[in-house]
Amino acid sequence: MSETKTKKDQIITLRTSTKLYEFLKEHSSKEGLPISLYIERILAEQQNWEKYSQQIHLIETFKEHYTEILESIPTEKLEQIGKNLLSKLLRDAIIYEHGEISLKHIFSIYDRWATHNSLISKRIQNGPKSYKYILQHQLGQAFSLMQAYAWIGLSQESNFHIIISEANDSMMVLEIKTEQEINM
Repeated sequence: MSETKTKKDQIITLRTSTKLYEFLKEHSSKEGLPISLYIERILAEQQNWEKYSQQIHLIETFKEHYTEILESIPTEKLEQIGKNLLSKLLRDAIIYEHGEISLKHIFSIYDRWATHNSLISKRIQNGPKSYKYILQHQLGQAFSLMQAYAWIGLSQESNFHIIISEANDSMMVLEIKTEQEINM
């Protein structure tokens, strides 16, 4: 009986613009990765998100329509939607993925969701128990408020507190205080 060796990795050639190459080069070096591993990670994350979003039945829509719909909803109703509906959807996704609710797991799911939807999220640690979470978008103030209220809804069943620092047409900024340190 003869054994055949199988390659673990396949080599592909990728032709891209200089602009994209420079972007990939810059971001891969910031993360201390060769460009090939950086691209592989991006593709794997996208594939994982696609599979995951299908499993939990996420629905995608055009951003313009979404923004227009949200802007027509009164603030009180946005608060209800964020705290009661969106926070429960996020909670279910976090439990499905991680088995428990924690700030670390909320960051994980929310960052993946933001990346998949071409939103920019950034988390800054201000101290061992203090964070700032920034979400940049072009989806209007109603979107910012609804997302902030979703975080407040999640905080009600976890060990952290939320202060909405900013919620405008293009950015949501939250101050997050925890009762214990989080290892990210």
